[in-house]
Amino acid sequence: MKFFISAILFLLSINCYAFSITWLGTTCIVVSDGKTSLLFDPFITRPSLWDFISLQKVKSDKKLIEKWLAKVDADKMVAILPSHTHYDHAMDLVEVQRQTGAKIYGSQSALNIAKGGKVASEKMQQVSFNQLLTIGAFKIRILEATHPPHLFNILFLAGKIEAPLESPAALYQYTVGESFSYMITHPDGTILYHPAGFATAIQSPLKKPKANIVIQGTANRKSTEDLIEKVLLPYQAEIVIPVHYDDMFSALKKGIVVRSRSDMQEFNRTMKSRLPKVKVLRPKYGEKVTYRF
Repeated sequence: MKFFISAILFLLSINCYAFSITWLGTTCIVVSDGKTSLLFDPFITRPSLWDFISLQKVKSDKKLIEKWLAKVDADKMVAILPSHTHYDHAMDLVEVQRQTGAKIYGSQSALNIAKGGKVASEKMQQVSFNQLLTIGAFKIRILEATHPPHLFNILFLAGKIEAPLESPAALYQYTVGESFSYMITHPDGTILYHPAGFATAIQSPLKKPKANIVIQGTANRKSTEDLIEKVLLPYQAEIVIPVHYDDMFSALKKGIVVRSRSDMQEFNRTMKSRLPKVKVLRPKYGEKVTYRF
């Protein structure tokens, strides 16, 4: 009898879907259902401000990446999906691929980073707007997005990566390329991964889009109200996880250092006022949070 009950519980457990989300700083996110893991925006090395302004060549920190990948289901990782190719979203693309064996799905610019790192051709796939990927139990719709301007309505490091980019490389060589957001559908819920703080250009082929969770970039946002009106309300968000509010020049080991320009107090205040029923979660680095809807 005990064996029978145990067998039933085991069968129920393997058919019971749930997924977890782990934040590794900036917009680096791992989504996993325990069988399949997806990594978005591979950026763990986090070079210093001096590394950036000195124009010196920088390479991925292999040991640091190994340390942080150990906190997620790296052995289940099958896909790496950069939203665009600025260095703080794609610098560690090749090293994460080497350590996990995952396949890279990205723009031509992303593939040129992979080619510069001698990633095998079968481990990379170019994707385009509105394409639907099926990876394990996940279905991922690629949405067109626009990177917000940085200063005085100017986007820094614009343009595409036109040729294979070998590492080490200067950080300014990681130009933006195409910008994607991702609508992630799973039997246990939906996630909109929207790392850009620019809301006006997000497009969805879905007539009535709904996302249980919105992973929302806050850097260089026009306003929190703008994100609410053009992303969070249209996608009927239940949970919002803000990202890209931390100092990308500060090492992960120091913990979360909030960028002064992020104004997260205003973000939290506006969210509480406008969307009081929506939960705003701000997990720690490497903290795995499990969801089931």
